[in-house]
Amino acid sequence: MIVGASEHLASWEKAVLLARFFTPQDTPAKSLGFSLIEVLVSLFLFSVLALSISASVMNALRADTTSENLTQATILAQDKLEELSAGFGARSGSDIPRPGFTRTWTMAASAPPGGTARAEVHVSWTESQLHYLSRDNY
Repeated sequence: MIVGASEHLASWEKAVLLARFFTPQDTPAKSLGFSLIEVLVSLFLFSVLALSISASVMNALRADTTSENLTQATILAQDKLEELSAGFGARSGSDIPRPGFTRTWTMAASAPPGGTARAEVHVSWTESQLHYLSRDNY
């Protein structure tokens, strides 16, 4: 094509020349896009992957909550054991030290030889089911 010759071409001729220039001629028309089946298979694989990841995240969050509550129950039981060993408070009883947790404790009425006594502390809480932690000290 000669420079300056474009003024002599009709508009449809210009469109044909541009279409030939910008359209790949050696590429078959079949490989220019994705088929419906390829798109559906990739969507199916993506949804299976997304569901498995979300299930894993939910299990991790549940384990985190259980671990946090178990740690809190252990701290509550240890606090009461230390209070009982220091001689403070009633020898038996129960309380709600924190919302969702119930703590009961008993101290042996008769002390074994050596001046030691047995103290038991039980802490319970409910997540999806009732959990129970028991600690004792001599």
